[in-house]
Amino acid sequence: MKNLPLLFVSLVLLTAAAVVAMAILSDQSGGDTLGPKTEAKMKQDYLESHTWQFQADATIDDVFVQNYYGTYGDCAVVIIYDGFSAYLTVITSETIDGITITTSDSNTIRAWKNGEFYSLQDAYDLGFLTKSDLKKISEKHKAAHPFLYES
Repeated sequence: MKNLPLLFVSLVLLTAAAVVAMAILSDQSGGDTLGPKTEAKMKQDYLESHTWQFQADATIDDVFVQNYYGTYGDCAVVIIYDGFSAYLTVITSETIDGITITTSDSNTIRAWKNGEFYSLQDAYDLGFLTKSDLKKISEKHKAAHPFLYES
């Protein structure tokens, strides 16, 4: 009988953890796409941090996730853009810890965490992404854009 309160607390904590896990998983649509709630939140964050500077009447319908490269820890990696910003058509390469990622314009791959967007370099420097994560992102990007890597 002495352990009954401890057992009750343990059951409450396990139930709470299960509820949180189910909430997170309910928004995951698989490994290759963002869940709809996550994508909507990401677009809203992009709209508020970037697009409204150029187009005050823009909505999340004007923001597009071009490529999703996965979620690493709690950091989603994407190419995201809006219909108002101009990006230079120029081959852009960035090398982070020996891993080179090349994009076809000045809109590079970004990491999104806690409502903020980061360059891959900043996300790596802050510890949001590991070298292993960068390798996976690079492989996915090469598979999606092989013409950028042909010699």
